Amino acid sequence: MTRHRFRLRSSFIVALACAVVLAGVAAACGSGSRGSANTSPKADAVVATVGGRPVHQSDVDLARAEARLVGKDDGAARALDTAIDRELISAEAARLGLSVDPAEVTSRLAAITKQTGGIASLNAGLKKADMTVAQLRASLAAGVLREAVQNAHFPRITAPESAVRAFYRNKRTTFFLRPESVNLGAIVVRNAGIAGNALKRLRAGHPFEEVSKQFTADPEIKANSGHIGWISPLSFPAPLRSAIRKLKAGEVSAPVTGPEGTWVFKAFAVRPAYLVPLAKVRAEIEKGLTSRRRSAALDRWLALARAKAVIVRH
Repeated sequence: MTRHRFRLRSSFIVALACAVVLAGVAAACGSGSRGSANTSPKADAVVATVGGRPVHQSDVDLARAEARLVGKDDGAARALDTAIDRELISAEAARLGLSVDPAEVTSRLAAITKQTGGIASLNAGLKKADMTVAQLRASLAAGVLREAVQNAHFPRITAPESAVRAFYRNKRTTFFLRPESVNLGAIVVRNAGIAGNALKRLRAGHPFEEVSKQFTADPEIKANSGHIGWISPLSFPAPLRSAIRKLKAGEVSAPVTGPEGTWVFKAFAVRPAYLVPLAKVRAEIEKGLTSRRRSAALDRWLALARAKAVIVRH
């Protein structure tokens, strides 16, 4: 749908952040979560051993793909370090009897797919990062396994109420301020002349849905009788955004030229920006801060485990 094309750039970035926060993408997964589909001996060489356990080239490739996904470019040496840490975590998980729940991986993948605006948008972002869906699933499994290990090791580490309140106070406009949104309808045509004709029919009393189906060139908007649904004006390019923000509930805009043609909008309803109260997000903040503190503790544990392990780089 047209609105998803406008939203892709911003929503995909948000989703990638979601992937990092929820899954610990750059953290740890076992060698059993290998991202390469090609595991023949020649293609998936052993590049290191950790206590006699192999680390494969596909593990390094996965780490590099994860870095690209979040806009970084980790070199082979750094990616190998990440893969080695993952093997240490995998071994510890096995010792503790911990494993990855596939249902949790599927749930996280579904959340990211929704955040990006659908499977097509997700695939476009993965293609840009040269990452496969299988590798993304492996990265999500990495987060699940790491969280299981850190929770098993550090169950007493939690975020105090003071930290929760401080986070909300410092980040409320960044994370908890919901932008204005509009329950929006649209007519999009090739030029201003056709838009003027559509506007005349609206002023003559014809229903917006009827006029949109008659005039709109965009097949998805036409199929939905002009209804785009609740969306932030910020999702649109500047000229369209300005026209939408001026509308009050029930109003129709003048024709405005933008991407893909000339647009006429209707605001079926309008919601002003609002701040989500702390009471509604306290549990979410506490969970995130607790995970961050436990992750830091696990990093310290990893440093000691790395120093004690027999690591051979090939």
